[in-house]
Order: sequence, then structure tokens, then C-alpha cells
Amino acid sequence: MGWTNILFWIAIVMLVDAAIGLWGANVWQKLAPRFPIQRIALIEAAAALLLLTMYFVLKH
Repeated sequence: MGWTNILFWIAIVMLVDAAIGLWGANVWQKLAPRFPIQRIALIEAAAALLLLTMYFVLKH
């Protein structure tokens, strides 16, 4: 398993984590009212999409 494959799987895990964060954003926001949960999840999703883009550019 090369480093590009690791890049791919890190991106997938980050996308799943961001989806869970966005799916339960209201619940998470009640538990941690000081943190912008939705913004954090969107930034994480954007970073994951950037990693996936890097993976496909480097792989092909």
C-alpha cells in the first residue's frame, strides 16, 4: 500500500466523519455550544475533497 492509497483512505474517513458531523449538527451543537460544529464539518469535508483530488491527480 503506497502513500497515495493512504491519502485516499484518509480522505474517505474524513468525508464520513464530516457527514456524521453535518447529519447530527443540531445535537452536537447542543453538547458544545461554543464550537461552530457545522463550519468545522464543512471545512473537514472541503479538506477531504482536496485530498481526493490530490489522490486522483497523482494516481492517474
